[in-house]
Amino acid sequence: MKFDEYLRTQHRTPSGRNFSPKSVHNCYVAITGTITTWANKNDIWQGSVADITDIDTFRQVKEAIERLPVFKSQTMTGNGMYAYALKYYLEYLCFIHA
Repeated sequence: MKFDEYLRTQHRTPSGRNFSPKSVHNCYVAITGTITTWANKNDIWQGSVADITDIDTFRQVKEAIERLPVFKSQTMTGNGMYAYALKYYLEYLCFIHA
């Protein structure tokens, strides 16, 4: 199961509903686009963050990304979207390894 499929079919909002197609897209693009770019430019990870399948490796990458000033500023202006994307990707990895 891929991350976007997990978001569409398994992940639920606090009210118990599935994510909207727009929310799935935004979260997926955050991981595969912006967050991957930050990781690559800052020598945190080479390649797509969405290619990480090991939970411990992802946790290390996640923590390093969360320390970046650009992550902090963009998360504040983006209503927490980047922080949620990282959180949901970790949940996805835990789901597929359960």
